Formats: sequence, C-alpha cells, structure tokens
Amino acid sequence: MQQLPQDAIEIGRIIEAYGVKGSIKLKPFSNSADGLLHVKTWFLKNLTGTIQIATVEQSKWHSDTVIAQLKGIDNRDQAQALRGSAVWISRALLPKTQLDEYYWSDLIGCQVLAIDGRVLGIVISLLETGVHSVLQIDCGTAFETVLIPFVNQFIGIVDLASKTIHTQWEYDWLDVIEEKPIYIKLEKNS
Repeated sequence: MQQLPQDAIEIGRIIEAYGVKGSIKLKPFSNSADGLLHVKTWFLKNLTGTIQIATVEQSKWHSDTVIAQLKGIDNRDQAQALRGSAVWISRALLPKTQLDEYYWSDLIGCQVLAIDGRVLGIVISLLETGVHSVLQIDCGTAFETVLIPFVNQFIGIVDLASKTIHTQWEYDWLDVIEEKPIYIKLEKNS
C-alpha cells in the first residue's frame, strides 16, 4: 500500500473531470499556488483512504482551479472516478518562498499574539476570500472562532521558527467577543 511522504502537505481536492480526454479539475486551497504547477508528482488520497501516486503531464490555471492531465488517465470516466480525492505533494518539491511569502501549511498551528505579547489563539486554518487570505483563529473554548485578514494592516511579524504571528490586535479585543453558549445535556427521568 502506498503511503504519503513524511513531509506531505495537502494542497487541494479534485472536484470533477474536465473535458472528455481525462483531465481533472483541482480546487487548490490557495489561489496563489503557482508553485503547484511545477510539481509533477502528486499523491491522491481517495475517500476510503487509499493512496496512489499520479504523474502530472500538464497543468494550468483555469479561473480559480487547476486543470491537470495525469498519466494513465485517458477518459472522462477515469477522471471522474478521482472526484473527491485529496491531493498531497512532498513539501521538498515546492519552490522556496520569497520574503513575506508563506505556505498555508506553515501558518497553521502558529500562536497568534496581541500587541502586548499575550496569546490570542492558534491558527487552525486559512480561508481564501478572493482578495486575500484570512486566518481562522481558535481563541479557546470560551470564545467563538475569530477571523483575522492576513494583510499588513493587521499582521506584524511572522516568525515561522518560533511558530508565532504578531498582530496589530489588542488583547482587550477578546473581551468584546460574544462568549460561546454552554450547552448542558439534561438527563431524562425514567
């Protein structure tokens, strides 16, 4: 059975077949994933968890998706059978980032710090809004998940070595967030 490389990162999902010659349409988790077009080895993990290695013969951007032709996938039915598969790649195959560029996988798990250095929460995922990425922050069990735009106006220093992201937010900002409701399970009397 195939396994993912130790440095594998999930970069998107196959959403459907494209055309009649076996191309697939991939929805990447970022609309700025140009490095993906240079990676020729993908690991496809289907909905049952089975992993197969795919060789990319061609790939290109098409609107907010990537259209790819995979070796050995020659018709629409074969391509449609891959629908829903997660696409993983080896991190080592991605190009190095430029100054102030980050892969989403590097940001997930970082502590988000307020101006005074207190921890606001942990990055649990990122969202792509079309204009910019947005950090989804878990601020603990008492608070709702918070969204912070990943733009210079709100983000200061990103230190991947220490897994921290400094923001322009003040910690007092958390005091105005509506607390999550607490649900208590009531037992029925027999």
